[in-house]
Amino acid sequence: ALITTVPTSIVSFVFWSKNQKSSGDKKKITVRRLNTKGWVILLVSFAAFWTVGLFVFKQMNTNRVLLDNTIFALGMFATLLSMLRYVESSFIFPISTVVNLVMWIGLTMDNLANITYVISFLYTLYRLLQSIFNWIQTYKKQNKIDSRGEL
Repeated sequence: ALITTVPTSIVSFVFWSKNQKSSGDKKKITVRRLNTKGWVILLVSFAAFWTVGLFVFKQMNTNRVLLDNTIFALGMFATLLSMLRYVESSFIFPISTVVNLVMWIGLTMDNLANITYVISFLYTLYRLLQSIFNWIQTYKKQNKIDSRGEL
């Protein structure tokens, strides 16, 4: 957590603070969407990062290499997109949470004491789904998207 969470939280705060725009007495953050080129870069980068991560997690001899690596990669990319104010981050966080749920359900089958993690991730998923609607609503307001979803 100290290696990834603290630095990304600080950088996110700085990035978001620098991108505030005053609107009357309030400050607003402009959210963005990936274009086609951005999606291609994201998917290629994710595949490369996931592949390298797979090698690293195999070297660490974890019991759940695929799940651990996928959770880590999804979390890093969702955090990066969020840090850069991309609305797509709100869709990646729930995917990561579902993968976490799968892992913790499996671990709970081995040890019922892990049920608290399942409950925690179910609540997290619920809150993340709420955040998707907030991000979309914010993006639509900022870009005045009509009922057909077009700018």
